[in-house]
Amino acid sequence: MSSGLRTSLHIVVLLMGIALMVGGIVTGEHGATVIGIIVAGVSVQQWMQWIKGHPHETKNSSRP
Repeated sequence: MSSGLRTSLHIVVLLMGIALMVGGIVTGEHGATVIGIIVAGVSVQQWMQWIKGHPHETKNSSRP
């Protein structure tokens, strides 16, 4: 999976988690809020772990 596609996937999942949190708060459904927190947290954790494992694939690097 390419670096850009993986980053985009993490961002989409993070935004879905945030949407669940906001939607759960607005509608009063506490289950959606909890699931949103979990989804967003896992997405950020996986993204950070992937970045630590692949430092040469960051945007600032000019390596192929």
